[in-house]
Amino acid sequence: MALSGSASVFRAETDDATLTARLASGDIHPTGPLWGRGDLPTAADAARLESRIAGTLAEFSAGLAAAGMTQERRPLRVIPEALTLAMPEAGQLVATFSLPRGAFATSVLREMVQVAGL
Repeated sequence: MALSGSASVFRAETDDATLTARLASGDIHPTGPLWGRGDLPTAADAARLESRIAGTLAEFSAGLAAAGMTQERRPLRVIPEALTLAMPEAGQLVATFSLPRGAFATSVLREMVQVAGL
């Protein structure tokens, strides 16, 4: 899990009501690997899943490690803040929002368009 607004990550050892509430509130986010050298910080099913996926891209995964990249984690979701949508003219949509460091507005806009079916 990643703590919102920071680079802090931790392994969730159990699935409990506190974690569920923190996920729902946006205080923490599930993470995924940025591949490289070193051991995965995940365990059990999550580690097996991440290793299996990396194995499907073995040449790419090995190349990242060979290039000196180290294992890191990134949040798998981003929650835009101060989101507003406006339609100043027919056929025109204006979206404004702020994102945490490392998130990309183009990714948020792509997801908005896909959800809307455009």
